[in-house]
Amino acid sequence: MLPEQKDLIYKHFPQLVQQCDLEQIVEIMIKKGNLNQDFLDKLPLESDKAHNNRQILFKLLGLEEVNTFSGLVDGLRKTGCARLANILENKLETIIESNILHPLDVNIDVKFSTQFYDTERYNRTGFYSTRSKNRGYVLIINNINFAQSYDERHGAEADERNLRQLFEKMGLTVFCYRDLNAYDMYFKTREFSEKLPVTQPDIGIVIIMSHGLVINNETMIVSSDNKYLAEESFKKIFNNENCALFRRKPKIFIYHICRNVLRESVTKQTFTDAILGNSLRTYSDMLICHPSVKGFSAYRNSIKGSWYIQLLCKVFMEHAHDMDIESLLRKVDEELEVVSSMPWVTENPNEGTQQTSTFQNIAFKKCYLHPGLYEEDGKMMKFPQNQ
Repeated sequence: MLPEQKDLIYKHFPQLVQQCDLEQIVEIMIKKGNLNQDFLDKLPLESDKAHNNRQILFKLLGLEEVNTFSGLVDGLRKTGCARLANILENKLETIIESNILHPLDVNIDVKFSTQFYDTERYNRTGFYSTRSKNRGYVLIINNINFAQSYDERHGAEADERNLRQLFEKMGLTVFCYRDLNAYDMYFKTREFSEKLPVTQPDIGIVIIMSHGLVINNETMIVSSDNKYLAEESFKKIFNNENCALFRRKPKIFIYHICRNVLRESVTKQTFTDAILGNSLRTYSDMLICHPSVKGFSAYRNSIKGSWYIQLLCKVFMEHAHDMDIESLLRKVDEELEVVSSMPWVTENPNEGTQQTSTFQNIAFKKCYLHPGLYEEDGKMMKFPQNQ
């Protein structure tokens, strides 16, 4: 195979593993003369179809014959995987983009709070005080264009625009960066965590949107120069030992990346930092959010943006005035389930496109955004955009 053909297979490796019957495809390729009769011999095949698909793909990637790739594409078509065959031939952009027929429309119109909910009256468990004028800082890193191998993330501009409008209208300060290489992604995040404001912000929110995958059970984020950064390294930046700015303050991380699983070793370069042990005292007050469970894709429309970010903006602008953040995220997932099960979502009604969002609570208390409202000298005040 040509190097660019191998790159395409690596790029869509998770979809090939999850959606295809590569043993059947190999039989077709053998009959056509694309592969030798003994191709499957000595492969450690098991009853696990995904495991077998991975073993077959890695052996195919080691072949130099020029007709191997065309044989694979032909086999995909003959076994009901025409969409993947088209993708490998660059006839479609990506599965997650082409599946969506009817995007959601979001016009950011925030409903403002009329009272504070960070009191014992409304909370039986611990909560954060979130009523200062310095309500919070939001960091948005949005990688759209990549050096090679990865497609442009069409529609990601809409996600960035909606998120920026949402949090600015709520009264938070937003910092946006686009198409950062691995070095800049890491150090822009460090810079954000080390800001020295006059007063400590109530809330810290970090949103990273890019390509991603799971390697050896670790979520990795792809930089614009095609290097991998461990999600864990970003969490370390904001732990209680390294980040005085948000110590004992709520920190929300939203990683809008796919988390398809690639279990075997890969050759991509990894940019990361050493990871400290996760002691309870070192890591606290964190909420880690993902648009999909580990091993699956997040869906994105090429014009309007992603399902998850669109629904997050919609739910937050409509309900953050009287709901805490974890309740908001549960509502986002409820609406995501409804949207992803609609009959108009895919071109083929037999194709499953369910998307389930997740979040992880690391000693995170009740947190209210109180959009448009702050307290000054004991008086309830409105941010300028709420007057």
